[in-house]
Formats: sequence, structure tokens, C-alpha cells
Amino acid sequence: MQVKPITPHEAGAEPPYWVLAALNHLIGKGWKGNHSIVHLGDVVSALGGHYDSKFLAFEDTYRAAGWKVEYHAPAIHEPYNPYWIFSA
Repeated sequence: MQVKPITPHEAGAEPPYWVLAALNHLIGKGWKGNHSIVHLGDVVSALGGHYDSKFLAFEDTYRAAGWKVEYHAPAIHEPYNPYWIFSA
């Protein structure tokens, strides 16, 4: 497989609408009044097999909409599911 460079349009593109719809659902489902925690495993499940790492490039889109977005990933020897915290 030949790898091609990303285009400027692709680099700045927002995730597809169905990725945002899935995230919106997960954020709403986990809403605690001032924040929501969304686990990577739940995002992958919600995307129904259409997983691609470029679909996870949504943080800037949500920040532009007014969210504070933090990503938490385990260190090498920490066994937990990565997650995002979306806060108002």
C-alpha cells in the first residue's frame, strides 16, 4: 500500500457528522451537571466498526463549540480504558 501525504483540506477537516452524533449521544448520556466522561471503548463501539484514528480527531471541534476537552490515557503499566473529560 502506498502512503500519500495528507492534504491541507484533510488536515483541517472536521470529523464526519455520524462521529459527532455518536459523541454528542455519549456526552449527553454521561452528563453529570458540569462534565461528562467518555471512554475510548464506548466511542469505538458507538462508531459501529467504522473506526479510524482520524475519526478521533474531534477535540478541536468540541473546543471551538465551547467545551474544555481533556484526554487521559494510561501509562505503559496502567491498565485502564483511555477517556475524555468534556466540561463546560
